[in-house]
Amino acid sequence: MSYPFKTEEKNENEVDQIGVTTILKYIKDINIKDKWIYDKTENTFISFLHFYKENELKYIFDIRSFDNRNFANSFQLLKLLRLIINEFKNESIKNFVGDTNIESVQLKYLDKNIKKQMEIHKYLS
Repeated sequence: MSYPFKTEEKNENEVDQIGVTTILKYIKDINIKDKWIYDKTENTFISFLHFYKENELKYIFDIRSFDNRNFANSFQLLKLLRLIINEFKNESIKNFVGDTNIESVQLKYLDKNIKKQMEIHKYLS
C-alpha cells in the first residue's frame, strides 16, 4: 500500500496523524468488505477486555483506567455490543462513537462456504 503523503513536506506530528488516519481507514475498509473478518475483530476486542478484566495482575494493567474508546476505535468497530457497555461501566467506553452509517447486519460474507456455515449456526442457535 502506498501512502498518499510525502513526509518531507510535513512536520513529524502531521505525518504521524495522517499515517494513523490512513491506517485506520485501511482497517475499516478491510472490516467492511467481509463480515467474517468484522466478527473476528469484534470477538478479539471482547476477548482482550475480558482477559484484562479478570487477570490477577491488576496493579500492572488496570482495566478501569484504560481508554476503551480509543482502543475500540483502533479496531474500527462499527458499534459496541450492549453487553460490553453494561459490563464495563467505564465512561470512556460509553463515549464510543462508531460508524453510524453502516450497521453490522448490512455486511456480507465474501466466502460462500462461511456464509452457509454461519446461517446453519444461526439456525441451530
